[in-house]
Amino acid sequence: MGYANSGLAYSTWCANGFLYNLGALDFAGGGPVHIASGAASLAYSLFIGKRKDWIDPKTKKEYEPQNTVITFIGVSIIWFSWLCFNSGTLLAVNTRTGYIMANTQIAASSAMLAFVAVDYAFTRKWSLIAACEGAVAGLVNITPSCGFYTPYWSFITSLFVGGCCRLAYRFNEKIGIDDTTRSFIIHGFGGILGSICLGVFASPYIAGTDGVTEIDGGWIFHHWKQMGYQFAAWTTCFFWSLGATYIICFAIDKIPGLRIKADENLEAMGADFFEMAENDGNYVDAMYPQFSLKAIQGDIYDDYELGNINVLDGLAEGTGSSVGEERNDKSTHDMKVVSA
Repeated sequence: MGYANSGLAYSTWCANGFLYNLGALDFAGGGPVHIASGAASLAYSLFIGKRKDWIDPKTKKEYEPQNTVITFIGVSIIWFSWLCFNSGTLLAVNTRTGYIMANTQIAASSAMLAFVAVDYAFTRKWSLIAACEGAVAGLVNITPSCGFYTPYWSFITSLFVGGCCRLAYRFNEKIGIDDTTRSFIIHGFGGILGSICLGVFASPYIAGTDGVTEIDGGWIFHHWKQMGYQFAAWTTCFFWSLGATYIICFAIDKIPGLRIKADENLEAMGADFFEMAENDGNYVDAMYPQFSLKAIQGDIYDDYELGNINVLDGLAEGTGSSVGEERNDKSTHDMKVVSA
């Protein structure tokens, strides 16, 4: 990925770069970072193929993320960091910096709303994971354009990109791409849409608020060639990264001792269990089948709420529970929980 990205970064921002001299716009990395990483994710997914059981046999859908809380915390950190990432690209503090910060915040928020709304239309459920993915889609959209948009267009384009990214999830399902994190959709497809929108709505006024930058703007300012420049930029970033990543994966896979695809045992058990014999869901996985609906509907629920008992491996270990004394005269510490 670093090999593929370096050439794209040079071409986009260096004074001698092909895309820079062509006139393509990209403020903070929509092409070299997001479109390139999305294409790399697609290449990697195509190279290693699908997992043996990548569809949940019960729901007939892809397996859901394991830890929603960690996902939320991670996206919160990313969102905050993105404000610094986008505005820091300017290497100065001026009026344009304020627009960049505002555009970044508005984009993440509006894309999140659109993404959740479309997700709800399909599932009839409100999803925190969908909100997190929508926020990232908005941040991806605004990365190349945060220094060129008015806040109004930041809002409108991010609504559009957020909704389209959620609709594109069916693309993976239709053609059978096992992209667990959906990086191709969020970063690749979202980045492409962001680059296209930039060719339409880029504003010479916003770009010039730093007192240095001069551009002709996008289609709404009658600069019709800008869309062609943006097309050249995103196609270059996408296909260069796609091809380079696939070649790198092929080369690494041929080196003795290195292998891209996991073996069947690791795939079946999961990397955590296979490599370390544990994961962060051990306690919860053991608790739920044992602490059944019958148990929590009984008197034991009160003690559970008060913290008097802990349910583990089918045993409720108490701390002097009155309920435990009534149900088990021999011990207040070991009490079998009724299973459903």
